Amino acid sequence: MPTSDSPGADSTPLPKVPSVDSPEWGHVSALPITECGERLVPMSLAPEPIKVFPAYARLGIPGAVPECFVREGVYRALLHAARQLPDGIGMVVLDGWRPWRVQQYLFDTLHEAIHHHHPALDDGELMVRTREFVSLPSRDPMAPSPHLTGGAVDVSLCDADGMPLDMGTQFDEAIPASHTDHFETLTPLSAAQRQARNNRRLLYHVMQKAGFTNLPVSGGTTTSAISSGHITAEAVSPVTVRPSSTPSKTAGAGSSADRWRSP
Repeated sequence: MPTSDSPGADSTPLPKVPSVDSPEWGHVSALPITECGERLVPMSLAPEPIKVFPAYARLGIPGAVPECFVREGVYRALLHAARQLPDGIGMVVLDGWRPWRVQQYLFDTLHEAIHHHHPALDDGELMVRTREFVSLPSRDPMAPSPHLTGGAVDVSLCDADGMPLDMGTQFDEAIPASHTDHFETLTPLSAAQRQARNNRRLLYHVMQKAGFTNLPVSGGTTTSAISSGHITAEAVSPVTVRPSSTPSKTAGAGSSADRWRSP
């Protein structure tokens, strides 16, 4: 999956990251969901080119665990995606299953930060702004927060030495540039912006080909799992649904981006 400006790539450019609307979460919550019974497995078991950096534990977020757990189907799909990367490029897993306490903390912290910077927002507008970047904490088995299922994952890219590639934003940075397609909409681009755009394209397409679905607001940053171009994905593998253009729900054990769903 090469890009002309990426390390270890040839001159063949990748297609643009498509611009899509964010899911209508009320509709998503109403979709049927079935537990698939897949076990949670630690991503630290994965061989190269996957690396694991449990970001929330390293940041000291209350309740975060020092490992990235995902459903077994997600584990295998991530390996498949990582093996499609060019030589010298690796995948960094930043988050997977997430305890409810962590989801609540992330939601409340962002909610308070947005309210502090935009005190004129009413409750409805404040909720919309918060949910743009963090899922509503939910223990409802029929409408769980994606990361509580083990079917969502936040990922990014690194070089052969394990150094993060520039994705255009920082991990979990709640700004417009964290939208996966952000650099597709800008013109002209600086050299750094063009590199971040190409890194996002690379990650987007290897994840999509592995069966994941991207949450539009997760792909930029480190992107919730990419560094700003990080891609957060909710894997469909933990549930008995088929991939489609309609967002699927994941069920299960307890807690990325979000934002990618697998076959």
